Formats: sequence, C-alpha cells, structure tokens
Amino acid sequence: MKQNKKIAITGGIGSGKSAVSQILASKGYFVLDCDQITKQLYQKQKTVEQIAQNFGGEFVCDGKVDTKKLGAYVFADKQRVQQLNSVMHPLIFEELDRQIDESGQKIVFVQIPLLFETGMQNQFDDVWLVTADEQTRIQRVIVRDGLDVEQIKNRIKNQMDDEKKSQFVHTIIKNDGDLQQLEVVVDSCIKGL
Repeated sequence: MKQNKKIAITGGIGSGKSAVSQILASKGYFVLDCDQITKQLYQKQKTVEQIAQNFGGEFVCDGKVDTKKLGAYVFADKQRVQQLNSVMHPLIFEELDRQIDESGQKIVFVQIPLLFETGMQNQFDDVWLVTADEQTRIQRVIVRDGLDVEQIKNRIKNQMDDEKKSQFVHTIIKNDGDLQQLEVVVDSCIKGL
C-alpha cells in the first residue's frame, strides 16, 4: 500500500527551490532538502573516507569534507561530477528513503536539485520545476554563496537545462519575481494537489 505522495521540487542552481520549500514548510508541509542531507553526509566518517579514497586527502579537513574545495575541483570537469555523483547519490537516496519512511506524512516534498541528472524522477509522484532566467540565477548565487560568475556558470553547465527538464515535469513554477509573487504561484500549485 502506498503511504505517501512524494513530490520533487527541482530546478537549476539559484532558481528558487529553497524559497518554494520554505513557503511549503511555513504552511505546515513536510519538506526534505537533499542539499541539507548531503551536508550532513559530508560530516559522516563513511562519506569522508569515500571522498578521500576517490578524490584524495586534500579534500578532507578536520575530519570533514572541504566542500568548497571539492566543488571547485569537481565542477570543472564532467567526469569528476559523474564520479562524485556515483559516490554520493546512493548515500543520499538511502537517507532520503529512511526519512520519508519515518515521517508518516501523506504528502512529502523533496527539494532535489539534480533530479533528472540522477535519473530519480520516476521515484516521485509529481515533479515541480522551479525556473528563473540565467542572469537572475547567477545574481542570487553570488549573493547567497559568494561564488564567482565562472564557478556558477560551471555548475549551470553541469546541470540539464530547464527546456529539457520541462518536457518531463508536471508543474512549472516561474520564479523571476519577488517572494510574494512566488507564494501566490505556490498556493495555486498546492490547490492542484
């Protein structure tokens, strides 16, 4: 028996996935964030050992993965991205399944940036794609993460573009405006559940 409806929230870096997730959480919905799960995993001994083994000890500092250094190295090369994904994705999805099972919620939202890149879209009942134009996304990430434009463009290059993703999603949330406009759009998506 199916116990919960799983809805993926996806989109490129800086598109506004977190803002959509925060709006949903503020309305009482159960929302999991794959980036947060990844950050937690990067502090676990098992993950640290796998990163050191696959990429080298220089990416580990004080028993934790140096994510900025690893990110700069990995996102400069598609093969490195695939290698990191092959290490991290099984760990992430194992933890995600555990938390969903334990939640006991009828509807579970999962913020997952690389949904299509991981081939996990079929694990969800519904997919919401958050989009924004590239310049808006770059500006948001500069403010949020302090990355330079080149680093952000490398990350965008390593993600499937929104046009391709939009062919496979149920709902598209255009996020070129402010938070109030976004909340109106999210409210209308919730009504469609």
